[in-house]
Amino acid sequence: MIEVIKGFISTYSREFDYYSKLSELVGLKLESALNESGVRAIVSFRAKGIESLQRKLEKRDVEENHGKYKVVGDIYNDIVDLAGVRVALYFPGDIDVVSTIISEMFVELYSKTFPGARLDSAEGLYAKRFDGYHAKHYRIKLGDESRYSETPVEIQIASVLMHAWSEVEHDLVYKPMSGGASKEELMILDEINGMVIAGNIALERLQSAIVERVNGKDYTFQNHYDLAAYIAKEIGINEIINTRALYELLESLELLNRVKVEEILRVIKELLDRVSEDDDELVNHEDDGYISGYILGAILDTICQLYPDKVISLVCSGYIPFDSLRFKQDMVTFVMRYHKENDIRYAIFILGKLCTNPPSFVEPSVYNIESFEDIFEPNNSYVDFIEAHKCMSLFIDKINNIIYEDFNQNDYEQLVEHALLVGRNIVIKKA
Repeated sequence: MIEVIKGFISTYSREFDYYSKLSELVGLKLESALNESGVRAIVSFRAKGIESLQRKLEKRDVEENHGKYKVVGDIYNDIVDLAGVRVALYFPGDIDVVSTIISEMFVELYSKTFPGARLDSAEGLYAKRFDGYHAKHYRIKLGDESRYSETPVEIQIASVLMHAWSEVEHDLVYKPMSGGASKEELMILDEINGMVIAGNIALERLQSAIVERVNGKDYTFQNHYDLAAYIAKEIGINEIINTRALYELLESLELLNRVKVEEILRVIKELLDRVSEDDDELVNHEDDGYISGYILGAILDTICQLYPDKVISLVCSGYIPFDSLRFKQDMVTFVMRYHKENDIRYAIFILGKLCTNPPSFVEPSVYNIESFEDIFEPNNSYVDFIEAHKCMSLFIDKINNIIYEDFNQNDYEQLVEHALLVGRNIVIKKA
């Protein structure tokens, strides 16, 4: 009904800025995640244009003999892409990675993979030889606590070539400005579609060729995109990993040679193989400092294990891994696990038992237990419990100071001394 459409358009005109901002929020958030994960893509976003939306609604209503829209709510239920985001992939093989990122970042309401059932032109002028649009569409919502949280957004994922072809076909076939497409035009569009499908295959081959190139023994990774492709191939995962920040860390540690990266990933692969039967261990950390907590944490742990001196020198220089103060602290606790002194490793183990969010201890007053007395005791008769408690608290304070103050080699040496005292003077009570 025309009056219903007019009422909706009047309302939507006032809401247009809301949908524009929503699409921008989702688009920029997704673009950042793709970039961090090493996915080459062009991300665009928009709110549906008012004039084109009105023409679309009027056409649909006419096709249904003016019976499609009874109330304004029918239109909101029918048009799901008032806020839309488009992801144009350089390499169509990355679509599974993008799908994983979307599923982890947003609340997924619906998804559809194209092509679906084969549809030839409505006019019956020409039967397509190629299967048309190759893409995946998602309907999501932010699901956060903002005013935009519950409004659906459509995300379209396809290759850059496929998006370009679909735009041309859509404008000529589905919303022509003057008459429908001729048989000759349909044949040309189908021919171009075949070229695009062949182009997608070429892009997939190009992506494989890049992976083969970075597998060279003496290759040094030049950017985080190559690193991301290599990690995905070697570990065989589509988890979201901040490869841009990881690349910067490896560059700072002079570990971008493929052989060295392979050494790090080999340990991770062995670890993943051991826990592959226990899905609970692969659940991502909820801490916002970790993007894919388990795997990224394992990579950092392995780097600290293999190159402890490099890591300490880097952190003592003031470097903040992943632009996160928490990671600066974590790397010190990671590297101390592999110290030659057993007492230091024991002190780190006690910290893990003591605090609710190991290995970071920003709030040392928050413990897993009611009190030290429940689980810890002095190691010998010459050290009373108060002294043991003070020793442990001082060690936690030193760990926490790494975050908020400048940290140098002298501070690290003092931290080692306190860890030795903890390991020697405090033990865990036997059950």
